Amino acid sequence: MTLPLGAAFRTRNLAGGLAGHARLRPMSTVQRKPFLEAVRIMAAVAWADGNLGKEEADMVRRMIEVGPLTTDERTFARGWLHGRPDEQLAPLDLPVSARADIFKSAARVALADGRVVRAERDLLARLQQALQLDDATAERVRDEVKGEGAAAPTHAKLYRLPIHTLQGELTSLGAFRGKALLLVNVASECGMTPQYEQLQKLHQTHGGRGLAVIGLPCNQFGEQEPGTPAEIESFCTKNYGVTFPLMEKIDVKGERRHDIYAVLSDIPDGEGKAGDVQWNFEKFLVSADGNRIQRFRPQVKPDDPAIIAAIEVALPKENKR
Repeated sequence: MTLPLGAAFRTRNLAGGLAGHARLRPMSTVQRKPFLEAVRIMAAVAWADGNLGKEEADMVRRMIEVGPLTTDERTFARGWLHGRPDEQLAPLDLPVSARADIFKSAARVALADGRVVRAERDLLARLQQALQLDDATAERVRDEVKGEGAAAPTHAKLYRLPIHTLQGELTSLGAFRGKALLLVNVASECGMTPQYEQLQKLHQTHGGRGLAVIGLPCNQFGEQEPGTPAEIESFCTKNYGVTFPLMEKIDVKGERRHDIYAVLSDIPDGEGKAGDVQWNFEKFLVSADGNRIQRFRPQVKPDDPAIIAAIEVALPKENKR
């Protein structure tokens, strides 16, 4: 079967679709960056049998939400989750090197967390076929991507690891790249919960200068975050006026520890001690350039002079005082 590599897509206006857009216009070859083209072809491959299965949709959605796309590209690409190919365009006439770059963009997302599930492996195989890449070229690309992960500083992987927002939308810390990040495992029934007020103040005073405060709810310490996502959001809004981003409830230690905290747990604090997070409201400050992470234990409040000074250093270069 010939796959519609040049196909355009029509939205169905389903829940979560692009309401108001009856049709998505095809993008010219010049406008297509390698990653966007990888998403486009992957979507065409996933729709090839006329249906988009859950696992296939998850892979395409992960590429869209986690990948290096602009806001306009991401909006455009979301339509491919809700519409099937409805017209044929001439296949792109690309050299092997360009097709290999497209394949590499997809492989980077699949391998971001260091493992590839069956659905991702199957889609990559079908993408390889659609791109008409021989096995040797595809294997070389996979090896290159694996090498990138091994060569990169461990904390560089933070930006590629997928996570859901509290509302259930797939994202990654890559959405905040270029900003200083203050990552905090939060809880609603802890003696340190009033730190929410100070975190919100940091968001208000430093958010415009390039600081992203990000809360990651966790119920592992004294079961002090038992609520549902809706309950957590309501609590934070009503009691502390929280407007900074909150992510899904996760584990920060143990066998089910989120991959983000697998990276962060290796970061030492000011006394040189690394290891598992000790309690709620432990803080990790990632510099805007991604080259440095500092760790502050739970008892160090968000408005502590040490954190304020560290934030000033971590902010984007153009926003430092």
